Amino acid sequence: LVYTLSINEFRGDRTLQLMFEGIRSAERDLLAEPGRAEAPAPPPLRVYDWRTHAVRVDELPAAASWVAEGASLPLTKDSASGPVVYSPRLAVSAAPELPLVIWNAPPSLSLLEWLRETSQAKVLYLCAEATTDDTLDGVLKQVAGMCKFALARDGLIYIDRMAARLGTTESVIHESLLWLQHRGLIELVEWSPENEPGDAVRITSGTGVRNNAEADLRQARLEEELNEVRARRRYYRRAPLRDLGLGGAAVED
Repeated sequence: LVYTLSINEFRGDRTLQLMFEGIRSAERDLLAEPGRAEAPAPPPLRVYDWRTHAVRVDELPAAASWVAEGASLPLTKDSASGPVVYSPRLAVSAAPELPLVIWNAPPSLSLLEWLRETSQAKVLYLCAEATTDDTLDGVLKQVAGMCKFALARDGLIYIDRMAARLGTTESVIHESLLWLQHRGLIELVEWSPENEPGDAVRITSGTGVRNNAEADLRQARLEEELNEVRARRRYYRRAPLRDLGLGGAAVED
């Protein structure tokens, strides 16, 4: 991970910030030992590139790991032949014996790389179904609904789970939560509560008091994040496989 360190100044406050520059998967240097045969090269990744046309569920393998995110996907289905259901990135684990189906266009290429490495799949099905709502109003409505649901329970929300449900990035969720707070709709009272995951946040009902200047700032940042997500999805749909980090893969029809 490559980043630069700088100072951010805003309204008299000075904070350190890291600016992301680039990312690359780690590579291990293998040194040949005298008298030891080299390990055989692993078989190439097989990719079914179905990004440019609609895909029927019955065209996909019955036994596979799935990543299918977005608010338009149902949480459950009645039968195996029913519609594709929500299958979050968080449920992916190492299963090299199973193909990996990526149903919707991911919000970032780093997530695509993480899914490949985590699943260790040798066969990859790339689809690009439209299951997400990347509009400002759509995202804010969905995040506000999740917060309302949390307030009716224990007031805990989890940024990674919210991002997976909407099929977006954690940065989008983070900016959405800050916008809701500055609009007086919620209060973010505790980040990373004790005995909870690091991305957990405890919220309470808002005071109704608006900070319009801060809300406008957060909205501008959120719109920038959503523009980036939309651009990354478009790039995923049209980019050559080599530009997706899949240059050595064997492409199947």
